Amino acid sequence: MTSQTAVSTLLLPIRLDKETAIKGLIFAIVVLVIFPLLAFYLFQMGDLVRKSYLIRNYEQGLREITSQNFILQNGANNVISLESMEEKVRNLNFVEVSGIKYILISSDYLVKE
Repeated sequence: MTSQTAVSTLLLPIRLDKETAIKGLIFAIVVLVIFPLLAFYLFQMGDLVRKSYLIRNYEQGLREITSQNFILQNGANNVISLESMEEKVRNLNFVEVSGIKYILISSDYLVKE
């Protein structure tokens, strides 16, 4: 045994044959593929959770704005109907009431106080 062989056996106590080298290469490839895919998966899941949270908040805001819009539209319709009613009253030439006069009902009628 030469000194070079003794040194190499001391540095590499495990004997590397062709089968072991292939298994090691396959393991390295699997590790190099699995870890980036796992990291990508975790990143995508975090992004999905964040976006679903944002969508939920936006939908809640949309519901609130929609209900406020409905209330405002009803209020606008009432204002428009009151304005049109005032205009119709002016067009019909109604007279403002100055006093109230009551009619006396005799006992001969069915309706009486």
